Amino acid sequence: MKKHLGKIVILIDIALLLLSMWLWLSVSFVGFIGMIVMTIVFSFHLRKYTKHNIAIPLFILFLYFLTSPILQIFYVGRTYCDFVKTKVLNAGNGNTFDFSKGKINYIEGDGGFQDGHCRATISFDPEMRSKISQMESYWRIEDDCIDYLFEHHRKSTMEDFLRKDPSARMPSRCAIHKYSDDKSGVDELIIYDLDRHKLFYEYYNN
Repeated sequence: MKKHLGKIVILIDIALLLLSMWLWLSVSFVGFIGMIVMTIVFSFHLRKYTKHNIAIPLFILFLYFLTSPILQIFYVGRTYCDFVKTKVLNAGNGNTFDFSKGKINYIEGDGGFQDGHCRATISFDPEMRSKISQMESYWRIEDDCIDYLFEHHRKSTMEDFLRKDPSARMPSRCAIHKYSDDKSGVDELIIYDLDRHKLFYEYYNN
């Protein structure tokens, strides 16, 4: 065991250094501190067990920082729409509607540091219908949802949803919440199918 101790320690150092690099993508300060600490520790163990100097960990660190902008773009692009899974709508009267209570059937999107878009369809148990009633004026109830979508030039968006989510159907009765903020560039459309208990979510930030 003592014979292989150096190899084990170095492997642990590499694993922790890689973990710090991954953390840097999501928790930049923690990841950065971790990389600095692990570079120092890795260098010490390399000198102690293999007689190599600090050049190896520094080269790894340099290579990582060279490629990190590409990794960051890839990571942000993949995780940009994760907020949809845990989004909570707050009516301001103490009542909320939690997206995590449903099952995501379809989600897509892409984004960067300043802008992006997300679309999702989420299925809920019928009991969630009561949450909409409790939120009162937060939702606009439409008995003819197709007519509303046509009038507000959203019918094509809904048809796009239907092509990508085989379990979705054009809603007839629905609850609608729309939010737009010209200052921040945020545009949200939320449609809840009152008959099939499926929610359609569309988000843009320009």
